[in-house]
Amino acid sequence: MKPLIIVHGGAGAPAELADGPEKAAEAGLAHLLAHGLPLEAAVEAARVMEDDPRFNAGTGSNLRLDGARIQMDASVMSDDGRFGAVMALERTQNPILVARAVMETPHLMLAGEGALNLARKLGLPARMTRSAPWCAARTAVSP
Repeated sequence: MKPLIIVHGGAGAPAELADGPEKAAEAGLAHLLAHGLPLEAAVEAARVMEDDPRFNAGTGSNLRLDGARIQMDASVMSDDGRFGAVMALERTQNPILVARAVMETPHLMLAGEGALNLARKLGLPARMTRSAPWCAARTAVSP
C-alpha cells in the first residue's frame, strides 16, 4: 500500500493557496518515506504549514479579537492514543513542535506560560509570529 498524506489549508481557501498544503504534504511524505514514522511525518507537514505566513497557523496566526497579541494552539495524536497539545502559546513559530514534546511528558496539554516554558526548554527561540508592521496594521483595523 502506498502511503498518503492529506493536508488542507482551511475551508474555502482560494486556489492560489493550493501550493501551501501541497508543499506540506510533500514534506510530510518525504519524511515518512525517509524515516518510516507516521507521527513525525504528520508533525513535519504541520510544521511546514506553520512556516507559511499565508495560513492561520504558526507564522501566519491571526491576532486575538482584542488585537493585542497572538495566541496559538496545536495538537497531535498517535495511532496508539498518545496525545499532546498546547493552548494560548505565544512568541513561538512552531506550536506543533511543542505539542509533540508534550507527548513525552506526563501531561496531555500545556497552556500559556507552561507551554511557553516548554518551548524555551526545547531551545525554540522566542519570535514574533508576524512582523511588527503587520501587527500594527492589523491592530489599526481590528474591531
